[in-house]
Amino acid sequence: MASDSSPFRADSIFVTVTGGIQVSLLVMPQARASVIDGIVDAPDGPTLRMLITESPEKGKANAALIKLLSQEWDISKKNILVACRTKSRHKLLLVEGESSELLSELQRWVKHHLGGD
Repeated sequence: MASDSSPFRADSIFVTVTGGIQVSLLVMPQARASVIDGIVDAPDGPTLRMLITESPEKGKANAALIKLLSQEWDISKKNILVACRTKSRHKLLLVEGESSELLSELQRWVKHHLGGD
């Protein structure tokens, strides 16, 4: 798992916005395996680091990213959108839905899978 020595809180990774939850990602395409690799400190704050096997050509990496998160978080792919920076490794996702319920579910996921407090 990639992270620095700073502890991250599950409630600091996700931002409640109109229509859902915003998630900051650092995506590393053409990896050996598609996995959520941990939490890293980025200029914008805590960021999920994603390793994706697909290349960034023609949106393949973005599609693979959405598929992986949909499976991990048990959320429909249609509710996960790359909202900003579609051609950058640093992306902002919007997970659409009722914010307080989504936030609770995502915080539980981080605690269980990434060890966030």
